[in-house]
Amino acid sequence: MEKKILAKVGEKEISNLDVQSAIQGLDPYQAQQFQTEEGQK
Repeated sequence: MEKKILAKVGEKEISNLDVQSAIQGLDPYQAQQFQTEEGQK
């Protein structure tokens, strides 16, 4: 997966890979809410 910067907060850049990593830490029920593009907005 290509790294894509989604947001910048101060000096910290948040990428799609950071979001995917956070989603993997959720339980399956919560994670499915964020699997679609709409859920990641």
